[in-house]
Amino acid sequence: MSTSTFVAVRARETHWGIHAKLVKSIVSQRDWSGAPPFEMAEALGLCAEDDDAPHPILVFATDEGTVPFRAFGRVLFRQLDVASVLPVPALVRCPGKMQPVTGVAFQESGPPLVVLDWMALLAMAREGAPR
Repeated sequence: MSTSTFVAVRARETHWGIHAKLVKSIVSQRDWSGAPPFEMAEALGLCAEDDDAPHPILVFATDEGTVPFRAFGRVLFRQLDVASVLPVPALVRCPGKMQPVTGVAFQESGPPLVVLDWMALLAMAREGAPR
């Protein structure tokens, strides 16, 4: 069994994840002093968790430097069997539109994990607006 670790953000009954190897660091909102972070919730069309807690900043490493993203809920780690990640079928993809979701994993031991395409998120952040 081949496993992969994801940095996941909890949003109600779903976890939204990025491969952990793509996240350079996780910084508390209070300690963040860099550029304003890209709002992941806005880009994904989600509401941030209303838990009165500041949401951390996920810092992605790129060839050009780093790009900060504000999480929209509690951050946790999920380790999954790679075979459990099901790709999003072509039938539900919209040609010509940026697709930030590449797959989903269902496990008996926890909520579903929606796998995010970090390249699509980076492109959205560089453009400065959700797609």
